[in-house]
Amino acid sequence: GWTGPKSWDGEPIEGSFRAHQIPIPVDRNHMEHGDKLVDWLKSYKSEELFDENGTLKPEIAAIIPEGQARMAANPVTNGGKLTKDLITPNIDDYALDKKDHGKEDGSDMTELGKYIRDLIELNKDNKN
Repeated sequence: GWTGPKSWDGEPIEGSFRAHQIPIPVDRNHMEHGDKLVDWLKSYKSEELFDENGTLKPEIAAIIPEGQARMAANPVTNGGKLTKDLITPNIDDYALDKKDHGKEDGSDMTELGKYIRDLIELNKDNKN
């Protein structure tokens, strides 16, 4: 959220859940904010990294670490070298009973939060 818009329609974007959603609403039926979206994306200055064909510029490719200097060469950062099986909770324990449609409210993010809480707890000794 640090590089996106600070706020939109009076709502904070930076530092909020909105930074990980659609901060500037644009789709084929709602192009009124298209210019703002383009301005934001241009702020990344991708032309400094890629040529007109979308290929990484040679001067950028030249500074990419190789061999043991790569982050993935470190076993701590390479999940493929130090994996432990993830202990997962039974997903059925987090299902909402929706037999009577419209009589019970539920939030997917709230239920996912409960699942992730339990996932972390089950795996705290594995540190994965």
